[in-house]
Parts: sequence; C-alpha cells; structure tokens
Amino acid sequence: MHRNLLKSAAFALVCLGFTLSPSGSGVMAQVSFSRTITAIGAGDSFDLELEGSNGNNCKSEDEYGVNDCTFDWGETITGSFAGVLDAPLNAGSTFSVDLKVDRVISWKFSCPACGGNCSTTVPVVKAPVNFAMPPCPIAAGAVEQAIETILPDPSPLNGATVSAKGTVGVNDESGGTVLAMTLDITAK
Repeated sequence: MHRNLLKSAAFALVCLGFTLSPSGSGVMAQVSFSRTITAIGAGDSFDLELEGSNGNNCKSEDEYGVNDCTFDWGETITGSFAGVLDAPLNAGSTFSVDLKVDRVISWKFSCPACGGNCSTTVPVVKAPVNFAMPPCPIAAGAVEQAIETILPDPSPLNGATVSAKGTVGVNDESGGTVLAMTLDITAK
C-alpha cells in the first residue's frame, strides 16, 4: 500500500480505538482491540506489528500480524503497518468505516481512498477528525510505515467504558475489495 494511505489507516485506527477510550475509577485503565481480516485482494498483503512500552501487549499473531492487543493509558505504542498493493488505487477508490459504539450509536463514514480529505466526528466525545488522503493514483507496490503514538493520560471520558465493533475496508474504483476487516475495541 502507498505510504500516505498507510498513514491514514494508522491514524484511523488511532482515532477509532484510542480517542473513544475512557478509564475506569480504581481499575487499570486499558484500551483493547482485536481485528479479523475478512477479505484481501488477490496479490495484496497486510501486516500489523505493535508493541507497547510496558511490554508485549498482544496475545496472538497470524499471517496479518499481531492481534488481541491491550494497552494502558499513557503507554507509548510503536510498530508498523506493512503491505503490498497489487494494483494501483485510482480516483473512485474508497476507505470506509461502519461501527456501532456501545452497540447503539452508529459511526459510519466513507472517504475517498485517495485524492481528497476524510472527515468525520467521533461519537460520544464529539471530536472532529479531518485528514488528507494521498493523491491519486496510489501506485502498486510494497510499503512499510512506522507507527509511534502515546495514548492520552488520563482518559477523556471520566470513568465510562466504551466499546466499538464493526468493519473497516478499502475498495478499488470498481468496488473490488482491497482490504476488509472487523474491529472490536473496548476501553475501560
């Protein structure tokens, strides 16, 4: 995948998982997520590697990288997204998110995968998110993008527990699947 698309995907995961996430009083505050790759385009690949500053945070790993990860508030997360895009992504390709926050609140948006901006508002905390997608076309080929982020400390939601479950995907301009995954994120 193209470096800017990987940056956008990394940023989206941070927004999806980490801005939703409150801490609980008297309990170790944590953000946990799991993902399942449900489809990937022929010739495409995806690999996610993450580790927190408090040690090994992920319980499992598969052909797509680490999974079942838990991080503490204030923890530094480092790692990388790596991927191969077999064919270029052209104008008309999309990046989409369809989540339910706390099983009730819909958070659904679709953005151009390239050649535009992606704008949404994070439910519950009502935080606007706007980031530029890479220019079109996104060339076929291999890319690795480093990740380094620090989870906020303290959490922004003052003791609530929040979950988000649903799908994230990238489709080419014909509607063909480049990457589809389910996410399950919980914060306490």
